[in-house]
Amino acid sequence: MSGKIAVKGISLDRSKLYMKRGTDQQLYVNFNPETATNKNISWTSSRNSVAAVDEYGKVTAKSAGTAIITATSKDGRYTATCTVEVTTKTIKVDYLSFEYNDMEPFVGDITQLEYSIGPDNATDLSVTFKSNNPSVVSVDEQGFITCHKKGKAVITITSVANPKEYDTCEIIVVG
Repeated sequence: MSGKIAVKGISLDRSKLYMKRGTDQQLYVNFNPETATNKNISWTSSRNSVAAVDEYGKVTAKSAGTAIITATSKDGRYTATCTVEVTTKTIKVDYLSFEYNDMEPFVGDITQLEYSIGPDNATDLSVTFKSNNPSVVSVDEQGFITCHKKGKAVITITSVANPKEYDTCEIIVVG
């Protein structure tokens, strides 16, 4: 039996974004509950001349200033916002680290890796994730790992803007 699961609220993965003019950043919506049926979102910017947002939540920094990006759920009309500060100078990421250096999840587990990156006003906080053994543990662009079978994998997180900043987390999948 499958029925509609209503949205009870939304949030964004970031409430503040610092960007250099001419760059793009992706915002992601978190739904409450995660199993909500209708995950359609509309996006708007309070100042398109400063920061524009496309239908998928990709923000483009256009000129120096401040704009507020708003995501609105089609189901329930819930909103979440992110304040975008656009600058013309680059502020580099100078630290990036996983919250844990190692984990021992079970086969079938899916979890999001937690990390710290900064400073908060760095102009590009985007990161990439990579698994050295995706047949054991795969990782998506948001840092969710999926444990496929027993074994070991190392997940690397790297700053897009400053690839010298990276960290690793060893995942040992148990039965």
